[in-house]
Amino acid sequence: MNSQITHMTLNGCTNVAVRNFKLVAPKNSPNTDGFDVQLSTGVTFTGSTVQIGDDCVAIGPGTRNFLISKLPCGPGHGVRSERIEN
Repeated sequence: MNSQITHMTLNGCTNVAVRNFKLVAPKNSPNTDGFDVQLSTGVTFTGSTVQIGDDCVAIGPGTRNFLISKLPCGPGHGVRSERIEN
């Protein structure tokens, strides 16, 4: 997949678990996020791999109770958080 801007967006979601998921973008897509999460509660990423050129996971406003575990990420910018509410 060679999506522009972002591969997957979770917007307004509750109790979502992303497990054993592999996301790999081509090297010629340096400004593509893996996952964008906003206005969501209870989101968990575990046991997955994200290899993209920009943010592996971008956590946007209104996101609460967020967990990332065992998520190799790169070569991009890793995890970016605008604001997390706990």
